[in-house]
Amino acid sequence: MVPSAPRTVFGRQFQNPVLLASGTAGFGQELHGVIDLERLGGLVTKAVSLEPRAGNRPPRVAEFRGGMLNSVGLANPGLAAVRERHLPWLAANLRRAQVLVNVVGFTVEDRDRQKGLYFVRYADPEAGMEKKKAGFMDKLAFWRSDDVKVKAEQYRVQVRGASTNSEVVVLAKDGSADQSVTARRILSLLHEQLK
Repeated sequence: MVPSAPRTVFGRQFQNPVLLASGTAGFGQELHGVIDLERLGGLVTKAVSLEPRAGNRPPRVAEFRGGMLNSVGLANPGLAAVRERHLPWLAANLRRAQVLVNVVGFTVEDRDRQKGLYFVRYADPEAGMEKKKAGFMDKLAFWRSDDVKVKAEQYRVQVRGASTNSEVVVLAKDGSADQSVTARRILSLLHEQLK
């Protein structure tokens, strides 16, 4: 029996506090007909990145006497495919249960462990949000799209030993500490994931 205890979290109403965690239900279709998804408070989708990700090489799962460990590596078809195939299905099949899309923003592309240097690709969802004021000629260009295209860019992240702690810095092109809003956002995301 699913509890009937509505909750409001971040302004969203959930019919109950039972949610399927990210990765456990794919994009919902995988469990359609197995359980009644509409009885859930919500479903958190499999992780979605801007570009498709193949994930980690096998073996991805290791069983042991007390359970199992997995390291799938956030394999997913990418944002465009999820928007085209999976979100319409979720919108058509889940009316009461909330859908939360798990979005991943950056990937480690390369590393130099001796130098503590990591090359990450990050698509800043806030980049380009500040729109310039449209002039008269811009208003006539009806064929142009107002959609902001988020482009993933490469950043260098350095981990340095600092007495008893480690210091994590996003580096600018000249090797100094990057003080941009995007650099602070990357550091914030790393901090959240390492808690």
